[in-house]
Amino acid sequence: MVHIKMTLLVLCALLAGCNRPLTNKDIIQHPRLLEKAVEQCQSQQEPPSLDCEAVYQAAEQFSSLMLQHRENTLSFALKIMKVQTHIVELQQKIIDLKKQILSQNDNAQLMDQLKSLRKALQRQQEELNLFYAVVSELRPGS
Repeated sequence: MVHIKMTLLVLCALLAGCNRPLTNKDIIQHPRLLEKAVEQCQSQQEPPSLDCEAVYQAAEQFSSLMLQHRENTLSFALKIMKVQTHIVELQQKIIDLKKQILSQNDNAQLMDQLKSLRKALQRQQEELNLFYAVVSELRPGS
């Protein structure tokens, strides 16, 4: 389901020229789409419907992660496990904070903390998805 949503987002931006250009975060988790975006930026046949600087940064970051994976698979796997652990910790903190908020009638400071934790969780989930994309790209038969 996530792949369908991301594919639609990328297709919308590439084909229909959506208002919002693709960002590093949008494309880096999808190597095939990233490759096509790089090709479009390099061809410059028409004004690109995406932010080529973000595309090149995403390609560089993805290549760097692939190299890290190739050079030390165990270390890369440990990075994944560390992010997974951090996600679980953040999820538990969010649950605990929600309980605290409910007992204190929407304390504004606690709401700010909740917002911050949710952003941190989103960043960690994006990083984990990126790591999964690297592993998926490098597995035999890809």
